[in-house]
Amino acid sequence: MWIEYKQSEPSQNKDLWYYCQEVGIHQGQYHGDWIFAGKNGFLQGDVTHWQYDLGQDKPSRPGL
Repeated sequence: MWIEYKQSEPSQNKDLWYYCQEVGIHQGQYHGDWIFAGKNGFLQGDVTHWQYDLGQDKPSRPGL
């Protein structure tokens, strides 16, 4: 289930899925100060939604 970043910030250094409208859904970790990073690089300030990765398949984008 997606969580809006504005409503709640994830714990740092835990595996999660994050969503940015410009680049879609990626897997990685949160490092604080709006920084999300994974094997495809990092995003700062652009992530709108996130959810912890509990071993599930890649989720659909938020709102679907």
